[in-house]
Amino acid sequence: VAFPSYTALYAKHMPKEKRSVAQALLYSGQQLGTIIALLTAPKIIEAGGWEAVFYVFGSFGIVWALVWAPSALALDGKPGSEQAEAAGVARGLRSAIPWDRITANRPAISLAMAHCSCGYGLFIYQAWLPSFCAHQYGLSVEEAAGLAIGPWLVQSVTTALAGLSADTLINKRLLSR
Repeated sequence: VAFPSYTALYAKHMPKEKRSVAQALLYSGQQLGTIIALLTAPKIIEAGGWEAVFYVFGSFGIVWALVWAPSALALDGKPGSEQAEAAGVARGLRSAIPWDRITANRPAISLAMAHCSCGYGLFIYQAWLPSFCAHQYGLSVEEAAGLAIGPWLVQSVTTALAGLSADTLINKRLLSR
């Protein structure tokens, strides 16, 4: 839900010539969040047990929502009006969605399968890599987490650079939207 919402927010409020960078920074931030979690979770577990990780990160999420929500609502100046409109549109579309055509569309099925496979692989990787490093190489959880940040760091940097490159190419009319 969050990423489609951010994309809609950017489409409505971000100048076209800066949208790729904005999206890239959002996704780079996601990777940086993973890096921060990998580096801090072992210390939190050591201090308060594995359950403490959920409480600490959940608390940060609640604080972030409380800080961010007023800013997001202020963009439209009319809290609730867009949500009510979207709910009405969603009710009208429910019966109009051609599910039979969608489920028979080979490219749509392929895209859904690719997305599920990618997501499954990503979450296995996130959950498994630190444990693998710890067991395979005899590292502590903290050392293994430190080793596991490499791919996330590379992805964060390359995503930001890709967004900057895309906006540059689009603004020079070498690439179209």
